[in-house]
Amino acid sequence: MTLALKLFGSLVISQGDGDLIRLPTRKSEALLAYLVAQEGSEVSRETVADLLWPLSGPEQARASLRQELSVLRKGLGPTHGERIFSGADRMSFDGSGASIDLWRFRAL
Repeated sequence: MTLALKLFGSLVISQGDGDLIRLPTRKSEALLAYLVAQEGSEVSRETVADLLWPLSGPEQARASLRQELSVLRKGLGPTHGERIFSGADRMSFDGSGASIDLWRFRAL
């Protein structure tokens, strides 16, 4: 099943059959949008944690990131949750086969 992401305006996530996917938290939306904006490039967990939890200490920010990654994967479901790669200190989004307005815009 394909995935469509619209980042211009409000974030809209839909599956190939037109069903909308609603993420449960604003942080999970921000995390997904940030990863998608990197166009498949890996980013450090530290960078993402600092970006999304700037007022937390490093340990707390990384713990919050781990929790939000779990929330994001669950929200995307078993088919699309696997698009989120997270290693020991790097993470990325696999957009292969997805329709992403930001990527199409950049390609123009």
